Amino acid sequence: MLNYEITQEQWIRIHKRDGKIEAATEIAIKLLKRKRPLSEIIEDTGLEEKTIRELAAENRIKIEE
Repeated sequence: MLNYEITQEQWIRIHKRDGKIEAATEIAIKLLKRKRPLSEIIEDTGLEEKTIRELAAENRIKIEE
């Protein structure tokens, strides 16, 4: 078992990052459902194209190029 300590600042930073990624993912899915162009979704969320394509496939949503 791996055992290590992190500071409270590190813990907060990790959870903020994870929260931002989760929020961006939710936004991307909403934009995909609204048939927004891929380039706009990338710009609006900051997610990589590969990630957005994976989200679209997982949710069975066609990407608007």
